[in-house]
Amino acid sequence: MISHHTPSEIMEQHPNLETKFGWTAKHLGIFLKCKLLTGYYHTYLRVSMIELNSLYKLIEFTNAQLDTQKVKL
Repeated sequence: MISHHTPSEIMEQHPNLETKFGWTAKHLGIFLKCKLLTGYYHTYLRVSMIELNSLYKLIEFTNAQLDTQKVKL
């Protein structure tokens, strides 16, 4: 089952996103608009709805990129 949540709900559930990556609810909305996340904009409620699986995939990708940027001596 596909689960969609608002950016605010996601930030409440995962406060580490702000402390670890510096992402806010506004960033999540921008990521959705730029097609980095999947979901839709709910016109009646006027809020973005983000698919959680796409968020987890973006976190996975971001962590992989951060690992490759570490300086190794």
